[in-house]
Amino acid sequence: MKITVDMNTATLGEIEQFELDAGLMWDEFTAGKRSVRTTMALICLQERRKNPKYSLDDARKLKVSEIEFETDDEEPVPPTLRKRSPKGAS
Repeated sequence: MKITVDMNTATLGEIEQFELDAGLMWDEFTAGKRSVRTTMALICLQERRKNPKYSLDDARKLKVSEIEFETDDEEPVPPTLRKRSPKGAS
């Protein structure tokens, strides 16, 4: 299974579910905190887009040798979490 989730297209609901499944906050994940559970949460996020009933139990059944990551050089940051410049600042 290739994990190719583009987190920049994730909805807030998907990110919320990722946090619940992963057991850590989005900011911790983008700061580099990783675990087996975050991998399973990413797999669930990806697979639920095709099958809403896909569960952590389904992800637990995967063999490590079946998982392939595709990554970008840049960490994804949802627009709502990006720091913005104050309006009118000069």
